[in-house]
Amino acid sequence: MNSPIKYPLLRRLLMLFCLLMISIIIVIPAMAQEKPPRPIKIIVNLARYLNFGTIIPTSVSGGTLHVDYDGTPTPNGDILLLHSYLCTSLLFIVDAEPGVLINIIYPVPNPVLNNGGNHLQMHLGTPNVELQSGSNGSQFITKTQFTNIYIGGTLDIGPLATNPAGNYLGTFPVTFIQQ
Repeated sequence: MNSPIKYPLLRRLLMLFCLLMISIIIVIPAMAQEKPPRPIKIIVNLARYLNFGTIIPTSVSGGTLHVDYDGTPTPNGDILLLHSYLCTSLLFIVDAEPGVLINIIYPVPNPVLNNGGNHLQMHLGTPNVELQSGSNGSQFITKTQFTNIYIGGTLDIGPLATNPAGNYLGTFPVTFIQQ
Protein backbone atom coordinates (compact mmCIF):
# COMPACT_ATOMS: atom_id res chain seq x y z
CA MET A 1 0.00 0.00 0.00
CA ASN A 2 1.85 2.96 -1.33
CA SER A 3 -1.22 5.20 -1.36
CA PRO A 4 -1.25 8.06 1.15
CA ILE A 5 -5.02 7.61 1.48
CA LYS A 6 -5.64 4.25 3.09
CA TYR A 7 -9.38 4.26 3.28
CA PRO A 8 -11.32 3.66 0.01
CA LEU A 9 -14.39 5.56 1.20
CA LEU A 10 -12.30 8.63 2.03
CA ARG A 11 -10.58 8.39 -1.37
CA ARG A 12 -13.94 8.37 -3.16
CA LEU A 13 -15.24 11.31 -1.15
CA LEU A 14 -12.07 13.27 -1.87
CA MET A 15 -12.39 12.56 -5.62
CA LEU A 16 -16.07 13.58 -5.56
CA PHE A 17 -15.19 16.78 -3.68
CA CYS A 18 -12.46 17.64 -6.25
CA LEU A 19 -14.84 17.07 -9.16
CA LEU A 20 -17.46 19.27 -7.50
CA MET A 21 -14.95 22.09 -6.92
CA ILE A 22 -13.71 21.95 -10.52
CA SER A 23 -17.30 22.12 -11.76
CA ILE A 24 -18.03 25.16 -9.60
CA ILE A 25 -14.84 26.92 -10.72
CA ILE A 26 -15.77 26.42 -14.39
CA VAL A 27 -19.50 27.26 -14.13
CA ILE A 28 -19.39 30.44 -11.98
CA PRO A 29 -17.41 32.63 -14.46
CA ALA A 30 -19.59 31.44 -17.34
CA MET A 31 -22.75 32.47 -15.48
CA ALA A 32 -21.38 35.95 -14.63
CA GLN A 33 -21.38 37.20 -18.23
CA GLU A 34 -24.70 37.73 -19.97
CA LYS A 35 -24.40 37.23 -23.69
CA PRO A 36 -26.35 39.54 -26.04
CA PRO A 37 -29.26 38.01 -27.93
CA ARG A 38 -28.36 36.31 -31.20
CA PRO A 39 -28.69 37.52 -33.79
CA ILE A 40 -28.06 41.09 -32.63
CA LYS A 41 -30.89 43.21 -33.99
CA ILE A 42 -30.91 46.98 -34.35
CA ILE A 43 -33.58 49.19 -35.90
CA VAL A 44 -32.63 52.63 -37.21
CA ASN A 45 -35.40 55.16 -37.86
CA LEU A 46 -34.95 58.51 -39.61
CA ALA A 47 -36.78 61.03 -37.44
CA ARG A 48 -35.66 64.31 -39.10
CA TYR A 49 -33.99 65.35 -42.36
CA LEU A 50 -30.91 67.55 -42.76
CA ASN A 51 -32.13 70.94 -43.97
CA PHE A 52 -30.00 73.98 -44.78
CA GLY A 53 -32.95 76.39 -44.97
CA THR A 54 -33.21 79.25 -47.47
CA ILE A 55 -29.88 80.67 -48.68
CA ILE A 56 -29.14 83.66 -50.92
CA PRO A 57 -25.64 84.25 -52.33
CA THR A 58 -24.96 88.00 -52.09
CA SER A 59 -21.87 88.35 -54.33
CA VAL A 60 -19.79 86.59 -56.94
CA SER A 61 -17.78 84.55 -54.41
CA GLY A 62 -20.42 82.50 -52.53
CA GLY A 63 -19.55 80.83 -49.22
CA THR A 64 -20.45 77.96 -46.92
CA LEU A 65 -23.25 77.18 -44.53
CA HIS A 66 -22.56 74.88 -41.60
CA VAL A 67 -25.49 73.35 -39.69
CA ASP A 68 -24.32 71.93 -36.36
CA TYR A 69 -25.68 68.71 -34.84
CA ASP A 70 -28.13 70.79 -32.77
CA GLY A 71 -29.45 72.63 -35.86
CA THR A 72 -27.53 75.87 -35.29
CA PRO A 73 -26.61 77.46 -38.66
CA THR A 74 -23.28 79.25 -39.18
CA PRO A 75 -22.96 81.07 -42.52
CA ASN A 76 -19.48 81.95 -43.83
CA GLY A 77 -18.59 84.11 -46.81
CA ASP A 78 -20.98 86.18 -48.87
CA ILE A 79 -24.28 84.43 -48.29
CA LEU A 80 -27.48 85.47 -46.58
CA LEU A 81 -29.50 82.95 -44.58
CA LEU A 82 -33.23 83.66 -44.36
CA HIS A 83 -34.65 82.58 -41.02
CA SER A 84 -38.14 82.06 -42.41
CA TYR A 85 -37.22 78.39 -42.90
CA LEU A 86 -35.44 76.69 -40.00
CA CYS A 87 -32.25 74.69 -40.40
CA THR A 88 -32.27 71.18 -38.94
CA SER A 89 -29.74 68.41 -38.45
CA LEU A 90 -30.35 64.77 -39.28
CA LEU A 91 -31.85 62.78 -36.44
CA PHE A 92 -31.70 59.00 -36.33
CA ILE A 93 -33.22 56.98 -33.49
CA VAL A 94 -31.44 53.67 -32.94
CA ASP A 95 -33.34 50.88 -31.18
CA ALA A 96 -30.84 48.31 -29.88
CA GLU A 97 -30.14 46.35 -26.72
CA PRO A 98 -27.69 48.08 -24.34
CA GLY A 99 -24.10 46.99 -24.89
CA VAL A 100 -24.17 46.74 -28.71
CA LEU A 101 -21.17 48.26 -30.52
CA ILE A 102 -22.32 50.35 -33.51
CA ASN A 103 -20.21 51.95 -36.27
CA ILE A 104 -21.57 54.70 -38.52
CA ILE A 105 -20.21 54.91 -42.06
CA TYR A 106 -20.77 57.81 -44.49
CA PRO A 107 -20.75 57.73 -48.25
CA VAL A 108 -17.56 58.32 -50.18
CA PRO A 109 -17.35 60.74 -51.93
CA ASN A 110 -19.39 63.35 -50.10
CA PRO A 111 -23.00 63.77 -51.23
CA VAL A 112 -24.04 66.30 -53.86
CA LEU A 113 -27.34 68.20 -53.89
CA ASN A 114 -28.86 68.69 -57.34
CA ASN A 115 -31.23 71.11 -59.04
CA GLY A 116 -31.44 70.08 -62.67
CA GLY A 117 -27.86 70.44 -63.96
CA ASN A 118 -26.72 72.55 -60.99
CA HIS A 119 -24.90 71.05 -58.00
CA LEU A 120 -24.00 71.94 -54.41
CA GLN A 121 -21.32 69.96 -52.57
CA MET A 122 -22.23 68.81 -49.08
CA HIS A 123 -19.98 67.48 -46.27
CA LEU A 124 -21.51 65.51 -43.41
CA GLY A 125 -20.39 66.37 -39.87
CA THR A 126 -19.32 64.07 -37.05
CA PRO A 127 -22.26 62.25 -35.47
CA ASN A 128 -23.31 63.43 -32.03
CA VAL A 129 -24.56 60.47 -30.02
CA GLU A 130 -26.90 61.58 -27.24
CA LEU A 131 -25.98 60.43 -23.72
CA GLN A 132 -22.68 58.93 -24.88
CA SER A 133 -19.79 60.65 -23.12
CA GLY A 134 -16.44 59.53 -24.48
CA SER A 135 -17.89 58.52 -27.85
CA ASN A 136 -15.92 59.61 -30.91
CA GLY A 137 -19.19 59.85 -32.83
CA SER A 138 -18.71 57.30 -35.59
CA GLN A 139 -18.37 54.40 -33.11
CA PHE A 140 -20.24 53.93 -29.85
CA ILE A 141 -21.70 51.35 -27.50
CA THR A 142 -25.40 51.67 -26.75
CA LYS A 143 -26.19 52.38 -23.11
CA THR A 144 -29.98 52.48 -23.37
CA GLN A 145 -32.65 50.83 -25.53
CA PHE A 146 -33.11 53.99 -27.68
CA THR A 147 -30.21 56.24 -28.74
CA ASN A 148 -30.57 59.56 -30.59
CA ILE A 149 -27.91 60.33 -33.20
CA TYR A 150 -27.66 63.87 -34.60
CA ILE A 151 -25.66 64.67 -37.75
CA GLY A 152 -25.05 68.14 -39.11
CA GLY A 153 -23.25 69.17 -42.27
CA THR A 154 -21.64 71.88 -44.34
CA LEU A 155 -22.85 73.08 -47.73
CA ASP A 156 -20.51 74.73 -50.25
CA ILE A 157 -22.43 77.50 -52.01
CA GLY A 158 -21.14 79.02 -55.22
CA PRO A 159 -22.07 82.38 -56.67
CA LEU A 160 -25.61 82.94 -57.94
CA ALA A 161 -24.44 82.50 -61.56
CA THR A 162 -23.30 78.88 -60.93
CA ASN A 163 -25.95 78.02 -58.33
CA PRO A 164 -29.21 79.64 -59.47
CA ALA A 165 -32.27 79.80 -57.25
CA GLY A 166 -34.28 76.64 -56.70
CA ASN A 167 -34.70 73.60 -54.52
CA TYR A 168 -31.54 71.51 -54.30
CA LEU A 169 -32.24 67.94 -53.25
CA GLY A 170 -30.18 64.82 -52.75
CA THR A 171 -30.08 61.48 -51.05
CA PHE A 172 -27.17 59.60 -49.51
CA PRO A 173 -26.69 56.44 -47.48
CA VAL A 174 -25.69 56.41 -43.83
CA THR A 175 -24.75 52.88 -42.79
CA PHE A 176 -25.08 51.54 -39.24
CA ILE A 177 -23.04 48.39 -38.57
CA GLN A 178 -23.59 46.48 -35.33
CA GLN A 179 -20.94 44.24 -33.86
